[in-house]
Parts: sequence; C-alpha cells; structure tokens
Amino acid sequence: MVTKTMKRLLILMLFLGGAAGQAAAQVMPVWLAPFPGATPENKRTDTTVASSYSVAALPKDVLSHFQKAFDAQGIPIDSIGAPEGFYLHAEAPECNLEISIVRSDKATAVKVTCTSKVGTVQRIVAEPAPDMVDEKPENPMKKFDKPVPPDAKAALIWPVWLVRVDGARLSAQKVAGLLKSSFTAAGPRADIDAFYTDLLDTNSYQVTKGLPMGPDDSGTSLQGSSEPDAKTGKKTVIRIKIRPDGGDFHVEITMQ
Repeated sequence: MVTKTMKRLLILMLFLGGAAGQAAAQVMPVWLAPFPGATPENKRTDTTVASSYSVAALPKDVLSHFQKAFDAQGIPIDSIGAPEGFYLHAEAPECNLEISIVRSDKATAVKVTCTSKVGTVQRIVAEPAPDMVDEKPENPMKKFDKPVPPDAKAALIWPVWLVRVDGARLSAQKVAGLLKSSFTAAGPRADIDAFYTDLLDTNSYQVTKGLPMGPDDSGTSLQGSSEPDAKTGKKTVIRIKIRPDGGDFHVEITMQ
C-alpha cells in the first residue's frame, strides 16, 4: 500500500524530473521593470536573482509602481505595511517574488528577489519528511456527530500599515464595538488629508471625503471602505477626522 509520504516523494520526483531541462540561471521577469530612473545592481545564482537600488521617491510611490505591474499581469500580491515602508510577496509564473521597500534618510531602498520554484521544491525535498501512517477514509457522516457552532463574528484587527503621518505605529483601543486611535500632528491639514487618502487607496480602500464642517479652519473627514469579506459579506470601514488643535491638528481614526 502506498503511504502519504511515498505519494509526496513521488510527486516531487516527477516535478523535479520535468524541471531538469530548465535554464541553469534564474532571471527576473521581463514585465517587472525597476522604478523609473533607478540603476539596479543585480546578483544571480542558479536559483535566485536579486535586484537592489535606491530612489528618491517615497515608499508609497514605489509601491504604486509595483502594484500597477502586478495588476497588469493579473498576479495577486501580499502587502505588509510598516513604519519604514512595505514588504511584498507574490507567486509569479516565473518565480516566487519578495520585494522590500524601505525608507532610509532621504532615499528609498528597494530589493527585489526572484527565487526559482524549482529551488523551492529542492529545499522541501532536502527536509526530512515526517513519519506518516496510512489513514483510513473518514466516515462522511462523522461531521454530524458534533453540533456545529454558528460562525463567530470576525475580530477587528488594526492594520500594521495604518500609521501616524510620521510613520510611527498607532495603538488602538476597543470602544463601543470599534477600534479607535488618535494623535496630534503638525499641519498643514491638506498634507494630512493627502497622506491618509493615498494610504487608504494604496491598500485597496474606496475613499470618500466628507464636506468641511464649517469655515476653512474647521475640521474635515474622510472614509475608506474595503471590499466585502468573502465569508461574512461585511465591509471594513475606516474613518479619519482632522480637527484644529491649537497650532496643530487632532487626528482621530476609527475602524469598524
């Protein structure tokens, strides 16, 4: 009888055998161009190619450049925001891609690493496979042995990319069923408004702006709405209010 471990090894051997005829050195996808004006420094091995460079643009502008490239190819990306920039991961047909976009002084350091999928499988083969025992087919009626609890309401989690205008992390408190955080920032107000408009838009939130609350020196607001969750059908809504506070501005952010 063929065990699960044997099946796993057979599949990997077939995959490696079919990939043996591929080119020896990995290359960067031709559609993934560097940021305009950049001069990349490339390093290659048999299974990876890494491209590094620095540009004067802001991290969000570099992120937008890569987002457009992936969208044009129809390739989804995982994006993690941090105070210093962004970290991206994507599985392209040519290779697995890791991209770091980090702000340093007055420049943004960019590193794009393309790792061969053959190399990834080889690393998996090198790892010792855990001992597995044959399992008998599960009784399809077993799922009715225990009552199924109703779907729990998804817990709100404050996004790591939702930061202060200076890039510092925000700590949120749960208040009346929503998450809330606030801080004081220096103006001008238009720059604060533009920062959060771009931040929400970059992270795929649909942005709408509220009407001014009075004269030009009074507060304004904006709102970002996510796409409906695939399981619950609910949207995540982020609201940002910007009000004068002495010579500065009080920024209040809520999420529900």
